[in-house]
Amino acid sequence: MQRNHAMFMATLSARANRFDEMIAYLKKVIQHPVELNREEMQIVAFGCKNAIDGRRDSIAGITKYESLLKIEWKNKEVDHFCTNEVDKTKTVALQKYKEEIANELTVICHQVIELVDECRQNSRSRENITNYYQIRGDCFRYLAQLHSDQKNMEDNVESAYRSYSRANKIANELDDGHPTRIILGLNYSVFVHDILNNREQALVIANEEYSSAIKTIDYMPDEHYKEATVHLRCLLDNIRKWEGEKELGVQQGKKSNGTSERRLSVQPVMSRRESCLKRRLVGKMVSTADVAPIVPHIQKEDYDAYGIAV
Repeated sequence: MQRNHAMFMATLSARANRFDEMIAYLKKVIQHPVELNREEMQIVAFGCKNAIDGRRDSIAGITKYESLLKIEWKNKEVDHFCTNEVDKTKTVALQKYKEEIANELTVICHQVIELVDECRQNSRSRENITNYYQIRGDCFRYLAQLHSDQKNMEDNVESAYRSYSRANKIANELDDGHPTRIILGLNYSVFVHDILNNREQALVIANEEYSSAIKTIDYMPDEHYKEATVHLRCLLDNIRKWEGEKELGVQQGKKSNGTSERRLSVQPVMSRRESCLKRRLVGKMVSTADVAPIVPHIQKEDYDAYGIAV
């Protein structure tokens, strides 16, 4: 299959929300050793993220339903969870279905890792290479959340850390406020907070990226501005939540879903400087209707954090 036709079919699959097929077409695209342009890079990042998110959302939905069932069974005044045959059958079916989806997610994560590794071999663009390492780190982060056995979890955490570290090293050569740098700072800080359980370091990473990017917001090129402001808003939201955890003495633990999906019922009081920065940012915020249909770095959970329909 010719490269242009394979790329068209990958784009068409992404528009149709058939992301597994999109990955298959992208594998045909990378058989041709040509650097991806910005639009093609957007399709890769957008499609890979959504192919994974579908399974992550499914697992989250099943986990929530499992919790509801437990409450229902407890309300029946059953002495022990799943003591009758009906409840045992439901539990077995639920766990089996959950494992099937988890296996699908594992396969897709490894497919995406393989895909971006091959793309990276043909890349000379600092922006693209940073994206590839960031996507790689994200995949290993999801796998670390998915696998409960110690050996697999440690291996995935180590691989995620190495990928993010490599991405950070290359991203330092990009301009402050570049959307690729902001989304990397967002995702890496979530990794440090949720997986490494280091809230203080996560705050340092997030604050540094936010502070350096906010200084450039008035001078950003149009192609970066809309994307950057959305990510900065998500970054600021996480900073406030983590500072809230610190002030409220909330014990941090691992969460299966991303930090940006969690909320605190009590919001911390912002400093005067932070308040000014937020007013400046929110005053320039764009609506999601203005965002292009394919925006690679905006994660679904980031939209959900603000109640924005996707």
